[in-house]
Amino acid sequence: MDEAKLNANQQAKKIVIQTIQRVATETAIENSVSVFHIDNDEVKGRIIGREGRNIRALEAACGVEIVVDDTPEAIVISGFDPIRREICRLALHQLVADGRIHPARIEEVVAKVKKQLENEIIETGKRTAIDLGIHGLHPELIRIVGKMKYRSSYGQNLLQHARETANLCAVMASELGQGSRRGERTAPRTLWS
Repeated sequence: MDEAKLNANQQAKKIVIQTIQRVATETAIENSVSVFHIDNDEVKGRIIGREGRNIRALEAACGVEIVVDDTPEAIVISGFDPIRREICRLALHQLVADGRIHPARIEEVVAKVKKQLENEIIETGKRTAIDLGIHGLHPELIRIVGKMKYRSSYGQNLLQHARETANLCAVMASELGQGSRRGERTAPRTLWS
């Protein structure tokens, strides 16, 4: 009996550890890697540049690591900040489409993409606040809400999750007679009416 208990305990620990390792790997990859698809592998050489100048300039400008390996028609962008990865992905897209890939052009394109993405983040935050009927948010909070568009957890986009949660809370508040999203009071109703 003692041997069966000991064996069961060890097996349970082993299963829990294996499960955590499997899930942690997927989550770590999801949170740290983006893939940039290219039409053909000759573009890889142009992105790397002479003696690696282009790829070093791009990594320095974006704050990410770029992995160019034997993976066909793909370049891996690695970094824990999803905003930096998106800046790099968008910059690579513009550079490859334009065809002019050199350090000075890389810095110019990255600066332009950073500005565009920052404006998009703020616009997304404002649009989300308006859609949810939230007014008077501090500009930094609006920016943080907009940045949620580029973050995910276990495959779910955080901005979408926050919107769904806000809508659920508004419905529950309405059902409890605590007002709707726009602040007016409503009569209490049951959840089944």
